[in-house]
Amino acid sequence: MPLRNVLPIERERLSFPLGESDFFPIKEKSLNVDFFISNNTEYLNVFKSYEKLHDATQEKLYFLLMKVLKKNHIQPVSYKNTIGVYSIVEKKYITTENTIVLSIPLHKKEIWIRIFSIAQNIASALKQESVAVFAPIHNGSLNKIVVNFSSFQPTVTTIFNRIKEKIPALYERGFTMHLKDKKTTFYAATVTKIDFLAAQFEKEVIDLVKEVFYEERILFYYGKSFLVCQNGEIKRI
Repeated sequence: MPLRNVLPIERERLSFPLGESDFFPIKEKSLNVDFFISNNTEYLNVFKSYEKLHDATQEKLYFLLMKVLKKNHIQPVSYKNTIGVYSIVEKKYITTENTIVLSIPLHKKEIWIRIFSIAQNIASALKQESVAVFAPIHNGSLNKIVVNFSSFQPTVTTIFNRIKEKIPALYERGFTMHLKDKKTTFYAATVTKIDFLAAQFEKEVIDLVKEVFYEERILFYYGKSFLVCQNGEIKRI
């Protein structure tokens, strides 16, 4: 994953001081952290990304990812094949990629050390510049918005164009489309859920999301979202 429109942050500011009470649910000893992972290094339009979801590219991504997890004795809670959309800062364009969203249970006491280690190992194994991460934190800020399509699932092109036209700020920051598992043609493929990650969501943007997706179930998650780079650097999304 090439670097997005991000800001550098100090590793210590993310890691410490954080205790078990900073995480939720409070009674749980571990929590699920989401990793957004790809093996793509080139510009892709959304059509090409969908093709890669169903060919050897995604199979290779899954194989290498499972190899890294097994080596680190990690058992994921779930993984989802998705399409990621984001902007490239240096070249100033929007690209997409075949992605796996991996949810891993991590113990609160070692969570930051494990997050950095896992993400860095994955980025190195897949030859990616960075891996995006979202960790739910009780006293964090609103860093993740999820839109669930329960009654009617729109097509990939419908969602892609709707966000581009109606919520340009989120289109430029990036988002992840979860697709219905059934393999079909690109133009018939439907979206079950959208993830938006950001270090901060302005009130106007939140209001737009509610307006554009007023018929859908919208969930708001507090925590920290950031990129862990292969070289160990950490950047806020």
